[in-house]
Amino acid sequence: MKILDLHCDTLLKAQSFAGNDGHVDLDRLPAGAQYCQCFAIFIDDQLRGQEAADKAEGYYRHFLTNMDQLSGRIRQCRTTVDVEAAFEEGKSAAILTIENGAALGGRIENLERMAGYGVKIMTLTWNAENEIGGGSQSETGLKPFGKDIIRRMEALKVAVDVSHLNDKTFWAVAEFTQKPILATHSNSRVICAHARNVTDDQVRAIAETGGILGLNYYVHFLCEDGVVTGYDGMLRHIEHLLNVGGEGFLALGSDFDGCTTPAFLGCTRDLGAFYDCCSQHFGQTLADRIFFDNGLTFLKKFD
Repeated sequence: MKILDLHCDTLLKAQSFAGNDGHVDLDRLPAGAQYCQCFAIFIDDQLRGQEAADKAEGYYRHFLTNMDQLSGRIRQCRTTVDVEAAFEEGKSAAILTIENGAALGGRIENLERMAGYGVKIMTLTWNAENEIGGGSQSETGLKPFGKDIIRRMEALKVAVDVSHLNDKTFWAVAEFTQKPILATHSNSRVICAHARNVTDDQVRAIAETGGILGLNYYVHFLCEDGVVTGYDGMLRHIEHLLNVGGEGFLALGSDFDGCTTPAFLGCTRDLGAFYDCCSQHFGQTLADRIFFDNGLTFLKKFD
């Protein structure tokens, strides 16, 4: 099986990507799995300006340390060609992303530098307002600096991630962007009425750009009370998102190491059983699209 996960916070939690006690652990992959993980440089909303930019640099160095220490098992990938090459070498693939555009410290030249580091996706905000616009717990819309950042992201082939945006900023971004957009780690607001999830209109807007959504495993984005005892709650989101967005719309966006997941999805080891469940429910071809193909097809647009 092939796995492509659009979002995790393992850089924040784990010293090593192997032999840890978190969610993402190369030692606990399903047997024979070919694994591509997007690793987010996460910036807390309490950080702004140079302090935020410095924190982002620190996480990048942590990422490089793992690439060096685990070079026989995982490699950084800047293109989908690199991902396939890593698999041919028997290695996992690592893609660098940013969660919260505050990582730029309000300076467009920091975006240029991060793109040079290999960042391929940036979540524009976290929950609060930043220099770019408003997150899900803010009422601020897209700012002029945010428009400048989006245009430069598109030129640098860095995908715009609308997870965490409030509705006002989402629609401003959707109307302004000229390239496909994605929500790396969000679910359906129809199935679970949380502000971090997306409405059906937003699903259609993302899909119309050629974009995708990564299914989030966080229990409170799966159901309001956070009680998720079996796959049924996840399958409801998958079925609805596929019905609204189409078979090419849905991918994985676990939020591993950044949230509380259901007990049956406690780490990378459990992805094999989740894949088997999806294969039985939707058929192997559609399961393959959700677990890998749709994500890779999207990323090819930014090679």
